[in-house]
Amino acid sequence: MNGDELRKILCRLEMGMVLTVPDRWLDRNITGTRVSRALLVEEIARQFHCVCYQEPDGIRFERQGFSFTG
Repeated sequence: MNGDELRKILCRLEMGMVLTVPDRWLDRNITGTRVSRALLVEEIARQFHCVCYQEPDGIRFERQGFSFTG
C-alpha cells in the first residue's frame, strides 16, 4: 500500500486533534523499508497540515491550524 488508509484517517482530523498510530499498523499497511516508510509518512502528514512526533512505539500526529484566505 502507498499510505491511502493513513491519508483517509488524517484528512478527518480536526484542528488540534492528536492521533497516535502504532508502528505495527504502519508496518502492516505501508510497504517498503523503514526509511522509505518514514519519508512517506512525513510527506502525508505535511499534506494534511499535521506534525509528526516519533514515539517509542509509534508516531503521533497533531493537526495544526492553517491560515484561511478569503
